Amino acid sequence: MGIIETFDNTSEEILKPSHMAEKVEGFPETVIVTFNKKMIDILVNNNKTEVISTIRAGMEIPIYKAEYKGKEIAFYIIAVRFSIWNPPKMAVTNNQEA
Repeated sequence: MGIIETFDNTSEEILKPSHMAEKVEGFPETVIVTFNKKMIDILVNNNKTEVISTIRAGMEIPIYKAEYKGKEIAFYIIAVRFSIWNPPKMAVTNNQEA
């Protein structure tokens, strides 16, 4: 029997995000997680973007928020091979500070 057949979606979960993190008000329902730094650079440099939170995994990983086709999205890069990655500088738009 596989995991799909044995998954119990009626019981309370053992691990909840609230056990490890506080709720971020206004956090978008849609989140893009990528391994590709170029994807983050494109999203940050081509959209009005703000950092809404961070993940701490041996370093601070910014979680960005932007609007895409009228819908708010969040996005971040997953913590893989970060020794070669530096967060992109945010473009200055609409009198925002970078």
